[in-house]
Amino acid sequence: MTGRAVVTSAADPRRHGRWHRTRLTLSLTLLVTALTTLILRFLGAGIALSWRLDLLSGFAGPMVVGCAIAATFALALRFRRTALLIALIALAHFLWMASGRAARSAPIEGRTLRVMTFNSLGINTHGDKVVAAIRQSDADLVCILEASWSTLHELRQASWDDERYPHRVVPEEGKEWNIVVLSKFPITVDESRDSRWDLWWDFYNYRRVVTVHAPESMGGDFLHAMLIPSSPRTAQRWEFGNDLLETNIQILRDYYLSRRLPMIVTADLNASPTMYRTGRVRRALGLLRCKPLLGVVGTWPADNPRWKRFAIDDVFVTPGIKVASWQVVEADTGSDHAPVVVDLVMPEKRR
Repeated sequence: MTGRAVVTSAADPRRHGRWHRTRLTLSLTLLVTALTTLILRFLGAGIALSWRLDLLSGFAGPMVVGCAIAATFALALRFRRTALLIALIALAHFLWMASGRAARSAPIEGRTLRVMTFNSLGINTHGDKVVAAIRQSDADLVCILEASWSTLHELRQASWDDERYPHRVVPEEGKEWNIVVLSKFPITVDESRDSRWDLWWDFYNYRRVVTVHAPESMGGDFLHAMLIPSSPRTAQRWEFGNDLLETNIQILRDYYLSRRLPMIVTADLNASPTMYRTGRVRRALGLLRCKPLLGVVGTWPADNPRWKRFAIDDVFVTPGIKVASWQVVEADTGSDHAPVVVDLVMPEKRR
């Protein structure tokens, strides 16, 4: 009996030491995580100091899931304070992701506008599939980024689009990799002559902002613009894309926001909701993101499972425009991006 008691007594300190080291490791890991979170939030996503931090800030969603699992594990081990700390970190990430989302609304007859935005890939040889996805969407406003030669050819040959979309912006021959706007409602193309836009690639033709003349029952006129800064594949491309985005933001702010019209911006920012570019567009233009917080589905790469994609394509709107539905179109379009279709409830026309 005495011998057993001595063995047990000797084993307890070692066991206690292991739990103590485990708890210390968890606490230190959480401290580093919390510090990283602050850096990502206020440096990486706030003032764009670092390309790598910005890329890491795009993983706020997985961080929430990881922290939730870690908090459950810590609670099971009866490390209540540690579990609480992890849960608070998860909550901070969740609130970070939730910020800047447009309000939800049920569809309202006569005021619901359907918008389709789609990066169809500038080298896409399957224009017929792109056109099929457009036709299936039955959108009131279709916005295509990186329209390939094949896509433009198919749009010009389509027999149905003249009747469905009598108002359009389609680039002339030889201007593939350009933008396309198809509208059921009359449009006016506003072309700024600001010299800062001369820096932009001509084939993207970003200088066009469209005023859509919707029926008064739908709220009347609104502005539409597109944004597609270059992808952050390297630090240099990230900085270059940020500069292009900043130029576009300044011109939109200088020439168009003063018109006090509702604005819809369809965008492939090459950035997830918690990355720098998304936050910059929201803050500088006062826009809200349409993607619902709990919709665990991205748009790129389209070949990946839904949960393994990044949500880099979206629609941004001014406050007052609400979201009735948001969905990713699951179709083979030949592009590495999946189209997004959003139903928006437009604000009532001011008297």
